[in-house]
Amino acid sequence: MLRLQKDVSFINKAPLRAHLDAIEPESHLIIDGTRSRFIDYDIKETLDDFMQAAKDKKIAVEMKNMPGYPVASPG
Repeated sequence: MLRLQKDVSFINKAPLRAHLDAIEPESHLIIDGTRSRFIDYDIKETLDDFMQAAKDKKIAVEMKNMPGYPVASPG
């Protein structure tokens, strides 16, 4: 599970990308935005890129309380 902070700015992009890159193929990842009040465009872009790559790696991604994202994407 990946829980996002209250404010997720572009400063968090590199650590987020490193965390996402470490997810093993054929895994299930829950991204929880419950605590987030603000998510920077760069972070959304990083999540979008990961969601696309996750399909190829058969990673199932579940979004929890993330406005603008589907609840789940099959891996």
